[in-house]
Amino acid sequence: MKIKFRILKELVSIITKNKIKTINLDFSPLLKEFYDGICNNTLKSDLDAAQHFYNADEKSRQYRELRTRLYDRLSTAILLIDVNSPRFNDMQKAFYNCHKNFAITKNIIGRGGRNSGILLARKTLTQAQKYKHTNIIFDLSCLLKEHYSITESNEREYTKYNKIAQNSLKLLDAEFQAKSIYENLVRFHLKKYRTKIEDIVNDSDVQEIYRNAIQFDWDKLYILYYQIQVSIHSEKGDHRKVTEICEEAIDFFENGRIIGDSILLFFYQNTLPYYMNSKQYEKAERVFKISMGKIVEGSNNWFVVQMQYFKFLIYKEDYKEAYEKIDEVVNYPTFKVLSGERKQLLLIYEAYANYLVEIGRILTEKKQLFRLAKFLNEVPTFSTDKRGMNIPILVIQVLFLIKRKEYEKARNRIDNLQKYGAKYIRINENFRSNCFIKMLSQIANGNFNKIATIRKSKKYIEKLKTVPLERANQSHEIEIIPYDVLWGVVIENLDNKIH
Repeated sequence: MKIKFRILKELVSIITKNKIKTINLDFSPLLKEFYDGICNNTLKSDLDAAQHFYNADEKSRQYRELRTRLYDRLSTAILLIDVNSPRFNDMQKAFYNCHKNFAITKNIIGRGGRNSGILLARKTLTQAQKYKHTNIIFDLSCLLKEHYSITESNEREYTKYNKIAQNSLKLLDAEFQAKSIYENLVRFHLKKYRTKIEDIVNDSDVQEIYRNAIQFDWDKLYILYYQIQVSIHSEKGDHRKVTEICEEAIDFFENGRIIGDSILLFFYQNTLPYYMNSKQYEKAERVFKISMGKIVEGSNNWFVVQMQYFKFLIYKEDYKEAYEKIDEVVNYPTFKVLSGERKQLLLIYEAYANYLVEIGRILTEKKQLFRLAKFLNEVPTFSTDKRGMNIPILVIQVLFLIKRKEYEKARNRIDNLQKYGAKYIRINENFRSNCFIKMLSQIANGNFNKIATIRKSKKYIEKLKTVPLERANQSHEIEIIPYDVLWGVVIENLDNKIH
């Protein structure tokens, strides 16, 4: 299996220089130089590293061996990181400790230290039961029941751990069924298969998950039950119902349940589309304050919250603060190791912020024009787009070209946008986007003349108003600036000449 350079960058972002000092990771001079180069961003790719060390390309055998050695050292070091830091909550500490201790237990027993291994297994099982880590409970209880039946005959202990193993096996099966449904919903959302959501999950499936959650009183099943409900109603575009489900889940889990902050964050964040679209800004502000207390700065979840906060500021028309926020985020040190789609979305948001700068809605000391060609190179279109996620990319190109009076290029881009809409946009799912594309098309039909554009686009504006943002059945990421607001900005940038 090929070790991609981005995997090394990801490991380096986890095992920072401070952590290396605490675990005394003894690098060879060559590995230390390699690590530092990735950490300092002087080595940005396999080609950079291969040329730096061996004056060769990335296919060089020597370089591939060096890359593998660094990967092995860093991945092994993960188990040595101290999780008793204040930045980890009890749930996170238990997760890492249980999995680490299970690996240690197997190694100790494998090396002949059965008594000490069994002692650690019993201790770890107690912790796993408290925090409901089903797979660890099952693996350790199986290990212990085997020990007390074969190695050390003890009927009472065997019966105890056999019962735990059988119960956790039922739980694993219930979790597996629920996770499979949730995973299929996520796949459905990402790919937009030519099928109905009812073919993926039906009400009886959901109710069975709920019955299992009650029977076992098991948090993971409750979590999956609520997550599935959120996914179903998100696909239906019912943001109000999604918010009701999330509010119910938050009340349930915050009433004495032991779950991770990332789970609560999921439910808090999914209330935001409805709060923002319906202009309930005070409720949205409260959600952001709570969310910021549940994340580590620079983590993946931190970027997710910052993305939402940028949109919140845009919807409030606090454009200057929105610009400062997105500028902070894309220049954050760990931004470079973000995964593909999340990074692309942030770059798209940055493009919209720069558009607001270029048209004068944001005053800044920044002098350099936004480099549209560089943006298009960094943010390729979503090749398997079935959710309309290419819409904001195509729209922002048109907006920049109109502002820069590059009318022929703008006309071609509008034509591409129309073709894209005809191929990918389902009217019932992206009604507002479909209306906005038709509105932009009238700019070209009106030869970029303000009066003609206003006249020709009137019926599509009226159609847009029939589906307000809070009732729009579309992905929340698509409409970065509400189309009603954005259209006013576009009209301002037209003149009364024919082009």
